[in-house]
Amino acid sequence: MNSISIKSGKDHHEYSFDDKFFYKKMNNKYSSIKQPYPLNYLLSNFGSGTHHSSKEIKTIRILGAFIVSSVVVYFSGLRDLIPLLAPAMFLIGVIPFYSVAKRCMPESFIYIYDYSGQHLYSIPIDKNQTSEERDKGKVFFEQLSKNIIAADEADDEKE
Repeated sequence: MNSISIKSGKDHHEYSFDDKFFYKKMNNKYSSIKQPYPLNYLLSNFGSGTHHSSKEIKTIRILGAFIVSSVVVYFSGLRDLIPLLAPAMFLIGVIPFYSVAKRCMPESFIYIYDYSGQHLYSIPIDKNQTSEERDKGKVFFEQLSKNIIAADEADDEKE
């Protein structure tokens, strides 16, 4: 059985397949789930894409609002009433902004579709993977594609 393991945030995902099924196993601190899906219902061509994490984009917007608000407060009459409000707001926005902006790199995914073209799984690709891990992933998807084609042919022979 071929498999790849991916850590995505706090969750650990393991994807594997045999001659008949594709499995997605997810482990986190609350649960462990293993979902099988018949290979003959999958497309042998996979998609790929990138997108930004919506959670981190939202955090950057909020921190940016704090920074802009601190400038507005600094030049308003509130500065005389609450002298440390503008510097406090500025620090609240700036200190975490850098670390969040660093993490806000686009995430890459391999998409697996069912025979009708509907998206089933998004498998994240680690940005920091080694060339050995990248090669292992490439072999995994090539073999998965071959097994899907073989499962389709076996299913056609039954009919």
